[in-house]
Amino acid sequence: MTDLLRLFDAYTRRSLIYPALIALTPVIALISVAVPWDRVTLSQRVAALVVVVGYFALGALSRRVGKTLETKLFKKWGGKPSVRVLRYSDQTFDLVSKARYHAFLAMKLGQPAPTAECEQNEPRTADAFYESSGNWLQLWVLAKFAKS
Repeated sequence: MTDLLRLFDAYTRRSLIYPALIALTPVIALISVAVPWDRVTLSQRVAALVVVVGYFALGALSRRVGKTLETKLFKKWGGKPSVRVLRYSDQTFDLVSKARYHAFLAMKLGQPAPTAECEQNEPRTADAFYESSGNWLQLWVLAKFAKS
């Protein structure tokens, strides 16, 4: 039952339902033009329902496949990109920008950011900070969207 209720939370609406509705728009337009509305039969209603359910099933299936692929890619890449770019060993951002990001995230999380030495000696601890930073950012973004 809780899985069914999750279909209607804000995240699911924005990430699954709205894109499915956007994808369905051409189909709905075609149906509205092609179907004689003065005599819609039961089989036409069932077919329309099957199309809608099919889009949602396709969305759920593609998400599951994507999550499986994501795990394999993260292993291949050496971790999540959001964690990887915050590491001192990563060259995506310059050290000045990285220090600014670390200071900002440390302030928001209320804990010190790992140093380069800490990251080298205790990579799991450093990655835990970076992962926690990403979680905080996700919640912050979700809170901003919830207000709008």
